[in-house]
Amino acid sequence: NLMRFLLFCALYGAMWLLALPLSIFNVEYWGGKWNMDNAQRIPLSLLESGGLMSAAVFGVLCAMAVFGYLYNHRSACWTHALPMRREALFTTQYLAGLSFLLLPQLITAVLTAMVELAFLPMEHWGAAMSALLMWLLGQSGVCLFFFSFAAFCAMFTGHILALPAFYCIFNVLADVIYTLLDGLFHEFFYGYAGSAGTAQIVEYLTPAYALKDALVLLGSNEEGQRFRSPGTVAVYAAVGVALALVSLYVYRRRHAETAGDVVAIPLVRPLFKYGVSFCSGLCLGMFSAMFFGWTDGMAVLIASILVWTVIGCFAAEMLLKKSFRVLKAWKGAVVMATVLLVLSLACLADVFGFVS
Repeated sequence: NLMRFLLFCALYGAMWLLALPLSIFNVEYWGGKWNMDNAQRIPLSLLESGGLMSAAVFGVLCAMAVFGYLYNHRSACWTHALPMRREALFTTQYLAGLSFLLLPQLITAVLTAMVELAFLPMEHWGAAMSALLMWLLGQSGVCLFFFSFAAFCAMFTGHILALPAFYCIFNVLADVIYTLLDGLFHEFFYGYAGSAGTAQIVEYLTPAYALKDALVLLGSNEEGQRFRSPGTVAVYAAVGVALALVSLYVYRRRHAETAGDVVAIPLVRPLFKYGVSFCSGLCLGMFSAMFFGWTDGMAVLIASILVWTVIGCFAAEMLLKKSFRVLKAWKGAVVMATVLLVLSLACLADVFGFVS
């Protein structure tokens, strides 16, 4: 794996080498002076600005590389025919993919430490190494979570293109559902302003938002800069370890014959179908109503939501069955349309008590 996918490791490492140790040489070469302020501020600000995005992007790319054999019938059957347990196969792929992220960071940290020790006065070594260690731990924790999350998504699909799609969707799923329900309540309830407590919970369930807020720099150079909430990063790193264990559990029960399926786990297929139906009904239904100016009448808005709910249910069934012959899925479409109809009527009748 390390030899086959060395390009991912090289690209990720080159990015950090340019950002940290080589930038120090660049400052010194052009007559500048690498001082204590730069030694503390630059590594931590890089994690705050580009480190989070790079971890999210390279995390899913590494997962696509090491678990790519699951998405082809020949490679999946050949690999699982080897005289190795599923635990050995998963551990090999997982550690290889994680090493594409952690090894370049460790090399970058060592080289940066050598350069800082060469250019900084001895009395500043402790503070500089502390900031560099904080960057290494923070970036490693973020990478651990995003790669584990991508590996978790990889276990539930049998298609290489579905992996990045599920990865992106699940990262923002809580925020999307909250936004859709918030928009629906705005249409039905006059003066509705949302819920601050619910919004905060949704933020924690949206990794990009929570980690970006946790990695905001506080403090001055004199008193030492720090992240707003390093504990949040530690919690997400622990969640990454838990996701890796759950991924192993799913991998042990995954069938090699599901290679090529959009959803590889039978238990998750109904959740996928009804989730797509629910989200498409609210999103496309409200969008159609606003696009055509139908928001004045609640009956037309509800009808638009129901139509797109049924369409979304059939579209999800087409993806699952890989066929256009999905008319037998009408029962599920009726169930989801009924659920959205009950929700809309409950809002219209103010069952939740927002207006009163």
